[in-house]
Amino acid sequence: MRETLRFIRTDMPTYITIAIDIPDELTIFADKQKIQHVFLNLLRNSVDAIPDNGAEGKIVIAARENRDGDEVEIRVSDTGRGIPEHIINKIFDPFFTTKDVGRGTGLGLYVTHEIVKQHCGTIDVESRPGAGTTFIIKLPLKGDGNGEQGKTPDC
Repeated sequence: MRETLRFIRTDMPTYITIAIDIPDELTIFADKQKIQHVFLNLLRNSVDAIPDNGAEGKIVIAARENRDGDEVEIRVSDTGRGIPEHIINKIFDPFFTTKDVGRGTGLGLYVTHEIVKQHCGTIDVESRPGAGTTFIIKLPLKGDGNGEQGKTPDC
């Protein structure tokens, strides 16, 4: 996550702060580039959702192991505009976008969803218009079947 943040820091507006709450010892077995793509997309969407209206915006990234120790829950939350209820069920659809023409393809969250699925995980969203959005990713804490890191696990 920290490496992924380095990719976006230079594009980060000064009115947005990022807080990370991830235990150092927490490790997931995944295809690094694909998972970084997921986090980069969620972070960019969060930045786009936080208006420059004079107030400070915040993005919080937190991760924890579940009680059984077989899954990690990763939350990416922002203080942005939130997602209107009438479109929340469409956000993972291919080519769905709320961005202006030329600013988005509508594939970001679709690809994010597909990558998480490839890693035997799930992604959900909680949002309140005007109060922000949280994406919740759950991934297994296991390797690819051979215990090798850096590969997409067999589901």
